[in-house]
Amino acid sequence: MGSINIQPPSGLRNVTEVFIYLRNNKHQNRAFLNEGFTDTRDENFSLISLDENKVTAGSVQPPSWVNVVDEISYELERIQSRKNLLKDFQQKHLKRPDFSDETSAKEQEKIKELTEEVTNIFTHVRRLIR
Repeated sequence: MGSINIQPPSGLRNVTEVFIYLRNNKHQNRAFLNEGFTDTRDENFSLISLDENKVTAGSVQPPSWVNVVDEISYELERIQSRKNLLKDFQQKHLKRPDFSDETSAKEQEKIKELTEEVTNIFTHVRRLIR
């Protein structure tokens, strides 16, 4: 038995050496261009204002879409529970041994109400997504 030699697919190649070469080359060019240049404003530049009077990154409220996502998640959970309830009612209705109109009409009305409720929730979720 010989050893199995596993080669990477031919479409892949290692670019680590190229990356290191380009990175080192960039640092050398930057050092060459900045000789005698003592302005350090770029090094101290901040993307977030450090003034105490202004709002900092930690105190910013979440984006408005986060609330929409939470509401959509809640509505989808409601749809799931209503769907399971509707499935149970439909199975119960189909497996009934008798076909009395009074009981059957009540079950059909309940099935209709649940179906409309699920449809309304879907419509609401659709509006939220838009």
